[in-house]
Amino acid sequence: MPVEPAAPKKAKKPVAAKAPVKAVETGIKPSAALPGQDELAARKGGWKYQAPAAAKPKKAKAKKPKPAATATGDKPEMLSAARGGKADDLKMIKGVGPKLEGVLNGIGVYHFDQIAGWSADHVAWADQNLVGFKGRVSRDNWVDQAKKLAAGEETEFAKRAKKDGIYD
Repeated sequence: MPVEPAAPKKAKKPVAAKAPVKAVETGIKPSAALPGQDELAARKGGWKYQAPAAAKPKKAKAKKPKPAATATGDKPEMLSAARGGKADDLKMIKGVGPKLEGVLNGIGVYHFDQIAGWSADHVAWADQNLVGFKGRVSRDNWVDQAKKLAAGEETEFAKRAKKDGIYD
């Protein structure tokens, strides 16, 4: 079959420049010039922000370091393994989840009575040394919770956790 030659392309017509759009009269007139409007119009394009002299940035105050005894505390007694080969479910303490329970077991904390016996210095040590969980021991009041749990009582959190099956 013979192929027919393509039809020659038509030349495009030049586009005429569009006439400027006229403003539409709305009949609305500005009520009054705003304060400083004329000044701003005169400075259009040449204005740069300059902070007022009174608003100088405040210098950060250096924090005083806490005394070493209270900042680090004393390390509580840790165990090399859970007594009787079975650790308590530390997740029954508010603020302790599966990950933090693993961290506690990793440093030698397995039982409620260990935490229940912590002094203020032990709490300070734990608050500083639980990497990623600093301050959690005192913030969630672990010692009081652990005392109840070690005595066989249930805390409100432990009741809810068991009821809701949070850490089964």
